[in-house]
Amino acid sequence: MNRQYYHISTKGTAADLFLDEEDFRQVILIMAQVFNEEPETIIVAYCIMYNHIHIVVYGVLEVIEKQLIKLKKLYSMWYAKKYRVSKVFARVPHKIRPCDDSDDVKTCIAYDYLNPVRARLTNNAFNYPWSSISAHFRDEKYKFMYPSTEVRQRGARDVYHTRQPIPSGLRVMPNGHFDPASVIRPEYADRILKTPRALDYLLYVNRDASSNAKETQFLSNDETVIKTAREFVKGFCGKDLPLNTLPDDLRKRVIEYLRLHHGTPMSVIRRVFRVG
Repeated sequence: MNRQYYHISTKGTAADLFLDEEDFRQVILIMAQVFNEEPETIIVAYCIMYNHIHIVVYGVLEVIEKQLIKLKKLYSMWYAKKYRVSKVFARVPHKIRPCDDSDDVKTCIAYDYLNPVRARLTNNAFNYPWSSISAHFRDEKYKFMYPSTEVRQRGARDVYHTRQPIPSGLRVMPNGHFDPASVIRPEYADRILKTPRALDYLLYVNRDASSNAKETQFLSNDETVIKTAREFVKGFCGKDLPLNTLPDDLRKRVIEYLRLHHGTPMSVIRRVFRVG
């Protein structure tokens, strides 16, 4: 059987498929489970967006196709049960494209990791929590190094609401997210990227300078951040509230929205909530 690198992508949906942290963790767990089944498909890189996914894998096309269909089906079952709606993701079109050579693999990895930046969910690809970008070049103490502990089989299926076996070696970080380095096999990308500097270059060489300037302007403009936060609060609870009077749970939700969707630094958030 011919094994090679493939780039998987699903079509973006009008409504979000992943609405909270639990949804993101669940789809990553399912992805790890189905691609870990024999014959194994190696997950090289992934980026889970709010309404679609990107994955770079190494394996056999016929096997990958079956595993991807199973991933979509299992997550659809989860989504339908949790939100009491139809099994949306199972019907979403997908594409599996073979990578032509090592340069094509690098381009696909960089494209996937830059998706959150292009979508203006963050201004820094390394700050987006639902991709595997932090897994690369850890032996060189590059970018991030998270403490993590292995997920034990006993009781884990109840915690993660799954009947599937937990993949051996899957690790969880203190914030409850799965450690990307235990979900993917980073060496399959690192041996092509070769150096941390090469990854940095691929990520930022094609950045749109005007878009980046707009992001910087937005992040440094407290008035715009306050307006955005208040619009979110009004849409969430139906009325306009001063930011410094929000209950803790709502304040946490607003901060998470600002950081994930707009890449707002904590220094700006602290100023905004103080002046609320």
